[in-house]
Amino acid sequence: MSSQLSVGDIVTLQKPHQCGGFAREILQLSGYFGIIRCLTCGEISTKYISDIKRNVKNTGFDNQENETLAGASRMEIYDDEQLRNNPLVSTSEYSINCVPRPSYMADIKTNSVEGERIDNFFSERCFKIFREFCSRSKLVYMKDLYGFDFGKLIRVRGIGVGKVGQIKERWSEYSTKPLDLDKGMLIISRNIVDVPRRAIAEVMGADDPLNSQMDTRDSCFNTSLRGITDLNEGKAGIRQILAAHFQTLHGYSNINILWSAAQSSLPMFLNDNAINSPGILWDLLNKAFEGEYVFSEPHIWQKKPDYPQNVVGIVINFARQQGGIVTREQIDDYFSGIKINAPINSNILKQELLLFYENRKFILSETVDLSQARCDAVTRALDKLFTLENVAYIVLRDITVEWFSHLPEIRGGIPWTALLLQEVLRVCPKIGYRVIFSGLDGQSLDTLGAAIVPDKSDVKTFADVVHRFCYEKCALPIKMPTEKLRITLREAGMLDGNELIYNLHKALKDHRFGFTDENRTVKILER
Repeated sequence: MSSQLSVGDIVTLQKPHQCGGFAREILQLSGYFGIIRCLTCGEISTKYISDIKRNVKNTGFDNQENETLAGASRMEIYDDEQLRNNPLVSTSEYSINCVPRPSYMADIKTNSVEGERIDNFFSERCFKIFREFCSRSKLVYMKDLYGFDFGKLIRVRGIGVGKVGQIKERWSEYSTKPLDLDKGMLIISRNIVDVPRRAIAEVMGADDPLNSQMDTRDSCFNTSLRGITDLNEGKAGIRQILAAHFQTLHGYSNINILWSAAQSSLPMFLNDNAINSPGILWDLLNKAFEGEYVFSEPHIWQKKPDYPQNVVGIVINFARQQGGIVTREQIDDYFSGIKINAPINSNILKQELLLFYENRKFILSETVDLSQARCDAVTRALDKLFTLENVAYIVLRDITVEWFSHLPEIRGGIPWTALLLQEVLRVCPKIGYRVIFSGLDGQSLDTLGAAIVPDKSDVKTFADVVHRFCYEKCALPIKMPTEKLRITLREAGMLDGNELIYNLHKALKDHRFGFTDENRTVKILER
């Protein structure tokens, strides 16, 4: 008795077709899907093979066999050499267009394939976390037949993409287990579940005879867009929504706020074309408005922007509208309004297109204008300051407002701050000066350092600065409470508030500082 469904089999499903008929003929089996035809009205539709088997009657399968996924195919995993040599597979920095290899039997439990359980391959808790992660990323997984390792991310044409960098970054938030992206697991868009008929057409390719059998209205995102109901009216409505966004957001929109607006103003268009998720609407946009707008998922621009096409670019665009300076709170509120997660501070600063201006406040690098000539002017101003003061270091908090007037003027008359000067020294090392911090790892960039020193100075560390300060202020050696030393440094401007209140001994790991009495007392040597 065969345990495999075959083309030509007549099956009777538990739920009738909309015409009232129960009997269906299997026309084709491909991957995890079967193409079936209603014997009453002749309409062709798509079903999961597991659904066909679970609902089949009087075909000779027993209950145990009904738990087996018949006719399953496995999407191929390509190594780099195969990718270069396979004309069906195109690669980019982030994604691989994947095609299926021929179908064959696979003894996989349907519940594992459908994502309900995978106890045998992964811990239950870890799998729940991964399933949630996939859901948030609009991704689903397919299990490789040779083991449950994570594999290359793939993109099924026209359905969606997962980016390697984003997956790695997000996964690290959920698990300490390394994410191996070289073998084993394939990740594809969840839209393959939402629109299986279109997905099959895309994966199998335009030349496959199955495409000619499919109802073009269900495959509404084909190249010609002929299957879309009221396409012109829908495009006009989308244009109107985007025009409003471009007006208020200075040439920007994204799929999340577009989807929200379209649900309110274009419900019939979405319903008639089975557009029931932002991902499907995104696919339509890319085909219907190709060349008209600029797309970089999930972002949409009226024209190519003069800033990076990512969240940092969105911050730049927003900051320009605020005069070049924007606060952390403003960024969070803005991104909440456009329904996108706001970037963290380190990501905002990573490309050095924005700098800290004050605590929780950013300024555009283009506003400061870090040209070579202006950096040279900063060097000359610091040279004069060190010559005038005749010191080995200068405490940042001691610099007067009057001295900042010697620095190049900032666009819009924005005044300099000590933190901005610190940031400029960080991103422009050719200025020839650097900031010495307290010495503890992980100190925030929006915290002022202890002092500025010339690059060629013999003052290299925080301990050097503190020892030089103590040498100038009191006779060494000297013994004092650790907290008294910390308060003295705070009064001198090297520390702020409760900074290093319990960790001064860690910041002064140097033979010239001897801590005793459980670090409550310190003896400072002369050398």
